Amino acid sequence: MKVYGAFLTFLIALTFYSKSPAQQALTFASNPVDGTISDSDHPNGILGKPPFGVNMKSESHEYFRFNASMILGDAVSEELKQRFNNKIFNDSRIAFIESELNVFFKSQPTNKAFACLNSASDMINVAGFHDSKYTTLNAKNRAFDARSATFLIEKESHGMIASRGGASQTGMCWAGGYSYSSKPWDASWDDHKDLDGTTRNSSVITNASYGMTVTGMHFFNVHDGPRSNNGVNWTVEHVWGEYVRDDCIENDHFLSGRVYDSLFDGCYSGISTRSPRSSTSSSNGQGHVVILEKVLLRLHPMPYPYKWQSKSGNIDENGNPYNGIGIPYRHGKFFKYEERNLKINNHFVLKNSIFAAGFEHIGVSKFNLPHPDLIDQCHGVTFAWLGDSRFPGGKSIAAVRRKFPSCITILEGREARDFWRQKVIDWHQRHPDVGRHRKPANPGEVVFPLRF
Repeated sequence: MKVYGAFLTFLIALTFYSKSPAQQALTFASNPVDGTISDSDHPNGILGKPPFGVNMKSESHEYFRFNASMILGDAVSEELKQRFNNKIFNDSRIAFIESELNVFFKSQPTNKAFACLNSASDMINVAGFHDSKYTTLNAKNRAFDARSATFLIEKESHGMIASRGGASQTGMCWAGGYSYSSKPWDASWDDHKDLDGTTRNSSVITNASYGMTVTGMHFFNVHDGPRSNNGVNWTVEHVWGEYVRDDCIENDHFLSGRVYDSLFDGCYSGISTRSPRSSTSSSNGQGHVVILEKVLLRLHPMPYPYKWQSKSGNIDENGNPYNGIGIPYRHGKFFKYEERNLKINNHFVLKNSIFAAGFEHIGVSKFNLPHPDLIDQCHGVTFAWLGDSRFPGGKSIAAVRRKFPSCITILEGREARDFWRQKVIDWHQRHPDVGRHRKPANPGEVVFPLRF
């Protein structure tokens, strides 16, 4: 019983890898044919072949041992880890593991990312492929189950999904869905902004409703992530964004909202709370607060960035200052806000969140936090500097540290990379159903430039 209980603990640790490397290793070990992962619904092609070219029993065994060590962490003792790492996997043992996994998966409750589907007053199912704008039919406490829906942003401007509900239609929830564009990896910032084209200022979803939650979405190679456009008391939670060519989150009307337990693994800019018009506009964030809690946000240098011909901080594909040869890369700031007119900004609460970057020549001003006067609470914030140089810091971070001396931890180099990688692995472990069939082969590994 003791061994069986330990074995079930091990199986629980493996649930993250449904249709992912460790579970594939089991399949490869029993049927070592090609080892190609299906990625027909993920245009970046990152999944492709499994790491290390796993296609033989011996390699599968080694790969499985690697993943077992990677995902078990502190969940079980070192003795248990070694016990299972050293197993010799024959076909009958593999069949037993797979059957146990199937039983375990079927017995699990609904993932937290989609809990709102259980509490909704009614539900609309959104399924299949969409290349035209989807506008929600609103009602109080209504949920939209989009877990089996795919959205190609190719001919629609602004929000690919649009929700505009009044105060009587509060409490709606959008759950799931995969959004992407077909634009090439080296498309410019201008190409994605597309001011004169069919995808002008596009985003995965535009929320102009009351108390609406956007949860469980996966989006890749898009202009903006979730956008609040006069959305009141909005929530974005349990979402996974990759290669976002402008803002991870846009809240340019300064209204209160919350970003919770979400992974933004490569954005041009982080959180945008800056007026879409001039600083003298009627938009005013006084009395509004944006809460970031358990957020993982990494800035990624993008090709042909905003005004790259005139702005400094461009780098080449080796991370060196751009000299005019090849493709220029750059990213924006962690926080875009009205720095010249502080009084119109919303305020912030920062909790247990990680901000990652690692290219020093882009410029110290990009590695920022909001002005300390705009931060009401700050604790558990980590800057993971993924490069091998020293973290360049910045005036805004120093100012926040003076106001909140115990808030910020800075990690550098390998320690930062290992930390970021483990946190990304942990996020995917806890969100097995968000982007289930598009999980990365090597979660937390930064690839630059990212070509697909």
